[in-house]
Amino acid sequence: MILLKDLLYEMKMSSPNLLIPRKLEGRMEKYIQSKIKEYIKNNNVGDFDISGLGLTKLPTSLKDLKIGGTFDCSNNKLKFLTNSPVVVGLDFNCNNNLLEDTLAGAPTRVVGDFYCSYNLLDTLVGAPVTVGGSFYCSRNSLTSLDGLIRDDGVRMSVGRDFYCYDNRGLKFTKEQVRTVCDVTRKIFV
Repeated sequence: MILLKDLLYEMKMSSPNLLIPRKLEGRMEKYIQSKIKEYIKNNNVGDFDISGLGLTKLPTSLKDLKIGGTFDCSNNKLKFLTNSPVVVGLDFNCNNNLLEDTLAGAPTRVVGDFYCSYNLLDTLVGAPVTVGGSFYCSRNSLTSLDGLIRDDGVRMSVGRDFYCYDNRGLKFTKEQVRTVCDVTRKIFV
């Protein structure tokens, strides 16, 4: 009868590196760098998806990347949007992260929809100035709509709908949203 321990010992003797754990350090960074190189090689066309990778920060190399489609960094552990791509051709999705204070680092203009729901945001400081589609900031900890009017007096412009319901901080009114933001269609509070 062959025992498992004998089999493992035999495998280890024939291939000494077989049971050594792989290095995980730097692997995610290398993976994202390879995705960036491939994306640039394809002329920045299409979506760039780094969702669900357990990232705690965005790599520096992303900030200079121009995204032709949707940028998706949702379902990670991001606390900040520092190093986000400045140019996003369609949607920007940072839902379901650990964003706490602000949206600083987000693009200033998004052609499509902007998603920042299911975070821990207190304010919307750093939100885009222009969102061509809908703006989603529901299910956060918002206590104010600060950030929707920039310091120079420019108000946020949303081309479609504005969603800010179910925030743990406050229940906003449609009138409150309209005082700080130009919304073309409906407001959901």
